[in-house]
Amino acid sequence: MLLWQANNFFDNHLMCNRIFQPQITEFEIENVLSEVIDIVQLQATPKENKIILHLAEELPIIVYTDQNRLQQILLNLLVNANKFTNGKRIVVSCTISDKHGSRDKEPFNYLCLTV
Repeated sequence: MLLWQANNFFDNHLMCNRIFQPQITEFEIENVLSEVIDIVQLQATPKENKIILHLAEELPIIVYTDQNRLQQILLNLLVNANKFTNGKRIVVSCTISDKHGSRDKEPFNYLCLTV
């Protein structure tokens, strides 16, 4: 978690100086989401909160995006959700949108993450 915070600070510095470059990679979406949920669940358990992951059936196993940014975004959303929730369920839903055009003539989808 400390590493993510350091990365977040460094990325903010790069964005302010307009030299930020996303690191696009292929990875298994369920594994990445589960890792972040496991970390925040440690904080949620004392508050009797339970974090639940729902993945859409049409969601591909492998996605192509910036894994670190996705982890940072989900971590921030879950920490805030846990902060303002007591004795409840926090549901993370991951779906994809319909195709929205093309980049380099290849169709692409948007990943939709809801907490």
